[in-house]
Amino acid sequence: MRKTDYNFKAPALPYPTSSYDQISQQEYNKILRIYFNQLDASLQTALDVGPYAAFTRVSSVAFASADTEQVITYDAPTHNYDIDRGTPTSRIVFEQSGEYLIAFTAQISSTNASTIDFYFFPKINGTVVEGSTIKANLHGNGETTVVSRSAIFSFNADDYLEVACACSSTDGSLNAFAATAFAPATPSTTLAITRVSR
Repeated sequence: MRKTDYNFKAPALPYPTSSYDQISQQEYNKILRIYFNQLDASLQTALDVGPYAAFTRVSSVAFASADTEQVITYDAPTHNYDIDRGTPTSRIVFEQSGEYLIAFTAQISSTNASTIDFYFFPKINGTVVEGSTIKANLHGNGETTVVSRSAIFSFNADDYLEVACACSSTDGSLNAFAATAFAPATPSTTLAITRVSR
């Protein structure tokens, strides 16, 4: 909640008259009514559940070409309010403006003994966000690890986010693993979004 959402103060009430005066009493009630309406609105704003979403991808992501940007398409959100997939479904659309905390993870894997580099970066309305790239690498055949980052970004209503990625080799992937007898399946990538300020 921004300061402007509750930018008011208690009214300066007039001194009471020595005898009952209907017009003065009506003015007094009007001042109090306006003030309490402002309080009610601010309390509602403070308690309002802001937009949020949780996305996963339960299938793996392959790289058809080395050193070539592609965008990740997530499955339908498991939990969401005023944030959803758009058209195309690689777009994550924000219905409300504000500052949002974006938490990203990817499970990277390699089937090559040489070093493979992975790149991840956000795009807002199709434009790359400068200085936001995650670069990670793997050094062995069969190696897997998870990379993650959280950051705050500004969005206007109807803006959209895409998660772009690239890999230096087609032997790299974002790998999803099936469930085992003792553990559930692992997604290849996740994206959690919460508004932290209007």
